[in-house]
Amino acid sequence: MNENTSAKASMATVIILAGGLATRLRPITEKIPKSLVAVDDRPFILHQLQRLAMMGFYDIVISTGYRGDMIMRLLGERGNSLIEFPNDEVMKCFKIRYINDGDKLRGTGGAVGKILKENEVSNPFVVIYGDSYLPGDYCMMIDEFIKHTQMDALMCVYENQDSFDRSNVEFSEGRIVVYDKRERTPQMKHIDWGLNIFRKSAFQEFEKQDVYDLSEVFSTALMRERLLGYEVFDRFYEIGSHQGLEELTLYLREKRGN
Repeated sequence: MNENTSAKASMATVIILAGGLATRLRPITEKIPKSLVAVDDRPFILHQLQRLAMMGFYDIVISTGYRGDMIMRLLGERGNSLIEFPNDEVMKCFKIRYINDGDKLRGTGGAVGKILKENEVSNPFVVIYGDSYLPGDYCMMIDEFIKHTQMDALMCVYENQDSFDRSNVEFSEGRIVVYDKRERTPQMKHIDWGLNIFRKSAFQEFEKQDVYDLSEVFSTALMRERLLGYEVFDRFYEIGSHQGLEELTLYLREKRGN
């Protein structure tokens, strides 16, 4: 991957969906949002932002909901000196915008749709979940998507074999054959990994809807043969459960040799 392509990829807006209620993490989240849960002695969202900054991403939009004001106070517009940057250029450009979902639960798709209607974002753009920690080179994934100009969306998939959650993707010969979060089949060995890349065209059909899930956006793109699959080989981590929180803490500590 050459430097010019990497730079182009890192210009992509990254949307972090951090508006969930995090009921499975109670009582930890009774007074704080899930993004501020401590993981290896740091609020989780700092781990996400640190990874993004080190890869050169600087245009960040955080979709907030439950106690979102606490996230804003911690980070401000530039991370409040809590993030280390790879160089002065990224530090100078780095900016965080906050979009509150409002009183109505919009679903993951509706939250992204609200951002697209009210804010300027790149095309394509990246969406990650506020409880996901994803190893890997995001720029490489964006570079691959950019090559496929006819595609509306890219879904990263991981051969899960029902290990960490129920598999929901049939992936064969480099393409997504079936994606369904409700009706599972024995042929489903993969799972959507958690990093999603979209062109704005993927959301055109949903412009008049306020409430919908990203799974509906993916299903529409798949039906139109405009969904690109990208297989990753590093497992995902998440803090949506107490077990996931423990696994990620252990991973991060082992990563830095403690």
